[in-house]
Amino acid sequence: MRLTFEYTKTAGAGLSPQAVHMMDNGLRFIYLTSDGLVEANECFPDMGLYDELTYKGKGRISADFEVSKPQLKKVAHHGAYGFWSSEQTHRFVIYYILPYDVSAALVDGSISFTKDSPVSQLSISFMNVSGELVGRYRSVISPNTMLEISFTMGGSAWLPLGQFYIDRVSTSYPEESISVSARNGIGKLLKEQTFDENNSFAVMNATLPIGCVLCHQ
Repeated sequence: MRLTFEYTKTAGAGLSPQAVHMMDNGLRFIYLTSDGLVEANECFPDMGLYDELTYKGKGRISADFEVSKPQLKKVAHHGAYGFWSSEQTHRFVIYYILPYDVSAALVDGSISFTKDSPVSQLSISFMNVSGELVGRYRSVISPNTMLEISFTMGGSAWLPLGQFYIDRVSTSYPEESISVSARNGIGKLLKEQTFDENNSFAVMNATLPIGCVLCHQ
């Protein structure tokens, strides 16, 4: 005998709803408003039971206008991706991946600043025990991943040191180590652009140690 259980509950008013069940057991409903904006509701089922859900509005989650025909698909252990039309343009969209705390795998790292450039550099190393961060089927750390860096000492509060976007990732076996180089948001936007002859180069760098690291893809 096969038993089928079905729960029905109104999550809110909207058009073309897309449901995404994330790694943190949170349920996200992404939908369109009557004027074509993208908004979302979320809830976290207590003990995994879906008969009593309390939804919280997240408001607008995309800058696109005149959105239609959304289609989203969940990617296991990561998040969701999909497509929709916006202002007569076909767009590929990614629903922001959940953060992953990689502080326990941190070996060492440094952030370099120069007085004549808004671009800062990050060099950081991790242990990749049993392929937890970079593996055969799943990689938490990869190019374009965003790293949120924070520092603490003793019982002090966490001090944010910035957000950095990974340029390169190198792994070595059997040492199970990872070397990462990254740049801040301005460096990511500039990428490898060249400049005219009016250049200046700093003589010295400043270096800071790294504490907590959160990884976003």
